[in-house]
Amino acid sequence: MSENKSIKYEDYIKEVSKQLKDAENDDTPFAMVNGEEMSVIGDANRTETKLHDYRISFVISKQDAEEGKIVIPENGRLIANHWFFSFDFEDVTITPRSDVKLLRDINLLMPFFYDIKGDGTVERPSDEELIDRFIDCSDEVFSAMQNTVASFMGIGDYLAKRIKSGSAIKNLAQLIKDFPEVFNEADVFFG
Repeated sequence: MSENKSIKYEDYIKEVSKQLKDAENDDTPFAMVNGEEMSVIGDANRTETKLHDYRISFVISKQDAEEGKIVIPENGRLIANHWFFSFDFEDVTITPRSDVKLLRDINLLMPFFYDIKGDGTVERPSDEELIDRFIDCSDEVFSAMQNTVASFMGIGDYLAKRIKSGSAIKNLAQLIKDFPEVFNEADVFFG
């Protein structure tokens, strides 16, 4: 990995951390159900429907394409033995059906960005600690990021595993910014 690319990943990880911190202060409402009881957390007057657009980049092997596992779109580029391409996802929103899967995937992602102490308190690691975690657990972190982004977009397992790492990190930061309530809901739900 080149030095410039490494710096970019560090910047993306810091941006994800910043967006998570900003999300904690966001009052976009979400519902919590506890048995027969339902309550709204956040500002119940904020009821706008959110629709956002994203571009997700993928890389798959030339062999997978030749075996017909995926049809390469027109924007695909073959470099060595891999196809690189992007898909646009327009008007992305959260549905009740996708919410549970999102909560599960976000829950798998959060341990990389928060520390839970023995007394139950939660602390944020420093940017340097986040970068070290990212390097030490990069496969696990990337997988959690890919799955979270894929759940938001409705991407199946085959393509989810092939989201480019930079695209996963960049889009995750944007998703946190666009849908902070889902990340806050995961925090309360699994808290």
